[in-house]
Amino acid sequence: MSEAVDSGTAMAPEPEIIEDPAPGPDESAMTLVDHLSELRRRIAISIVAIGVGAVIGFLLAEPLIKLLLTPLPDNEVVFLTVGGGFFVYLRVALVFGLLLALPVVLYQVWAFVAPGLLPEERRAALPWIPMTVVFFLLGALVAWITLPYAVDFMLGFQIEGSLTALPCAVAYFSFVSIMFLL
Repeated sequence: MSEAVDSGTAMAPEPEIIEDPAPGPDESAMTLVDHLSELRRRIAISIVAIGVGAVIGFLLAEPLIKLLLTPLPDNEVVFLTVGGGFFVYLRVALVFGLLLALPVVLYQVWAFVAPGLLPEERRAALPWIPMTVVFFLLGALVAWITLPYAVDFMLGFQIEGSLTALPCAVAYFSFVSIMFLL
């Protein structure tokens, strides 16, 4: 008996189909609600740190205000509203609190962002985290050094007998805050 062999169609084994298991929830993946909860927690910790620093700043506000007034010719400003003095204390306390809490705030930002980065991205960014504190403090030092020159420049636009500066406390400390924070 003869077998019929079809030389043109050799039977190849069928490829084995490997099915991936159904994609289930990744244990390390967070839902949107989890991300928002984590963000809320990080913001709350930052606000508490700034609040603690602001309380310390409020207790030290009087010597800080006197120190920040030294670039003015008479070391004196006026406030024009009933609450003006309180708002100066509050502004000085909040800026001091932010300066004091900066390491905590930056850590909270890093702790929120870092889990979403790849390991090589984390390694590349990690040295810059402490450097942000250093650079911010260097900026505050530059602001402190240049503040007297900025005040002298701004007060240089007085015209004897016609245009005299009578610095308002709220406006002056807004200017100082911008110098230190930006």
